[in-house]
Amino acid sequence: MSSSVEANLSDEELRKLLKPSITKDLAKKVLEQSYASDGEQIEVISELDSYDDVNFRVKLGGVPFLLKIHNGVESKDFVKVYEAAGNNYSKKGCMNSVVHLQSTMMALLSNHGINTSLPKTALDTDAPVCIHSLPVVSSNHSPQKLVVRLLSWVEGKLMSEVDILPVETLADAGKYLGRMDKILDEISMSAIQPTEKGPPECTEKKEQLSAWVSFQRRPSSRSFAVSASQNSASGSLLSAAAKQIQEEDAAGLEEEEVDLDSSILEPARRFHQWDGKNTTQVRSFTSCISDERRRSLVISILDAFQTEIMDTGDHKQFRQGVIHGDYNDANVLVDDSYHVSGVIDFGDSVESWRVLDVSVAMAYAMLSTYGKANRGISAAAAVLRGYNLVYPLTPLERKHLVLLVACRLACSVTLGAYSYQQNPENKYLLFHAEPAWATLEMFWCHDIERRSSLQKAFARILDQACLYEASSNKKSVISCSDLVFPDPTVVDFLAEVRLSSTSSVAFDSSVV
Repeated sequence: MSSSVEANLSDEELRKLLKPSITKDLAKKVLEQSYASDGEQIEVISELDSYDDVNFRVKLGGVPFLLKIHNGVESKDFVKVYEAAGNNYSKKGCMNSVVHLQSTMMALLSNHGINTSLPKTALDTDAPVCIHSLPVVSSNHSPQKLVVRLLSWVEGKLMSEVDILPVETLADAGKYLGRMDKILDEISMSAIQPTEKGPPECTEKKEQLSAWVSFQRRPSSRSFAVSASQNSASGSLLSAAAKQIQEEDAAGLEEEEVDLDSSILEPARRFHQWDGKNTTQVRSFTSCISDERRRSLVISILDAFQTEIMDTGDHKQFRQGVIHGDYNDANVLVDDSYHVSGVIDFGDSVESWRVLDVSVAMAYAMLSTYGKANRGISAAAAVLRGYNLVYPLTPLERKHLVLLVACRLACSVTLGAYSYQQNPENKYLLFHAEPAWATLEMFWCHDIERRSSLQKAFARILDQACLYEASSNKKSVISCSDLVFPDPTVVDFLAEVRLSSTSSVAFDSSVV
């Protein structure tokens, strides 16, 4: 395929063509050439589910690792800067790549106690990556220079594999994500370094972000709950936050410094179709949805996104930051006690609206084991409760949460339909499809009047999720007893005797 034809393809279309096509034997050869010492035992155990990359669970010298062969899109991005730097990873130019961004994020999070993968140095490049000429799905593009990394194995069980998932685990997952986002704010801070001759607005931006970061680092036992119905301006919210600034207790946290050069944000500002701020561009893929009724449902969500978020200019007031971008139950690990123990897969990481990280997590929580048991809204609210404890949302961000959750589900079913059309053998693409459609049809139904009522009720529940104060006991479970109820599609046999919303008793946060 010519470069001119390739240039006319969208990012998502190109990813399908440049997905690696790797056998176990090829994976073993990569390990032999780049990672194994003489005589070191290599075992390629199994290929793991993946959307655009190819992952293998492997053992090297008896130690478990994840072998990741990157998609051709990210690989091209890295190879370009790597070769320009004379194949020297330590040169500054290599920082301007998505691969380096991911490695930096993982190192930063790991240094702050978040359990995630770290890349192993390749023997042939003396760098945390290596490059191999390998086949991809499109024979016209094969072979491709693909980036390969050998990542430490993160122990734990995928949340998606837990048969009985407690709602409190979802709240714990939200809290874990909030901790991550607080840490990732350090990357945004690194990019705001005004000089003496710098413009005043740059200094002001740094001061505002500093206020927010300091506010988010307050002890989690303090609360900051604001109803989404309030119309406080973000400036006054910052002022309120500044009054609550406290120094974070850093006792026992001795960390190795991670280089956060401001150039790290350049690759984070790439175009990525799965980035929620690009929701309107999902429209070009809606023709892949064969069911006309479902297609019209997705289009109504895209229309609402354009009208309510973009046209109003509300998106300009969303806080920005580097986000994980795909915090779903297949990327979150739990231990035997159902506590979140780690996070993987930073392939969708970009700089975007901070609120998107939690809205993505809420959307996929609705498709979790707990959510699919007719507890979708409850699942989303539990994630928000945990997140908001450590990373409080602004009223404007809260106002648009229901729509942003719908946008992620719409993106998932639409791009999933496109991807499956291109690669019908990849059953992983159907993993969230039907549950996602059922969830969308539950709270974004075709009946416009009922849809409005459902969304208002959903928003009230999310407000309730944020009216919670954590216990001073850091090991205590986040209570979600007030959020445990079935979705509106389930018959409520107690409807006639339930307390009305006006007479209900406020949630007692002391019961944890």
